[in-house]
Amino acid sequence: GLVRLDASAALSAPGSGSAVYSITTSSSVNVTGTGAKVREAGSDLVPKGAIILWVNSNACPPGYTEYTALRGRLPVGLPAGGTLAGTVGTALTDLQTMTHTHTGGAGGGTIRTAAGNNLTNAADTTMPYLQLLFCQKS
Repeated sequence: GLVRLDASAALSAPGSGSAVYSITTSSSVNVTGTGAKVREAGSDLVPKGAIILWVNSNACPPGYTEYTALRGRLPVGLPAGGTLAGTVGTALTDLQTMTHTHTGGAGGGTIRTAAGNNLTNAADTTMPYLQLLFCQKS
């Protein structure tokens, strides 16, 4: 059926199931519900494979799965000719802090005594960070 709404009306659509809605408007349209999909010209506005940062729960929203390759890792832009989804080093553990020390033979970070080079105290080099869930569009 055809529905005509004025500026103060609202259309309640089911949050699940299969339905097609076509709206022509010169103002904004609000879509609520985690299962809602927004499409334009027959295509999802969020393409398959897109990654979102998620903080509402420890599980991704419907239509998304966790992108586990980013667990404990910092995303970095792909350089020209680089390896897509390539990783370097060991992933961080839960709320891990990082420290930095120099070995006895290093020129800086040591003190020289009659007995030889000695290590200085280790320093906390952790950058402030926030742990989020990375979710990929299914």
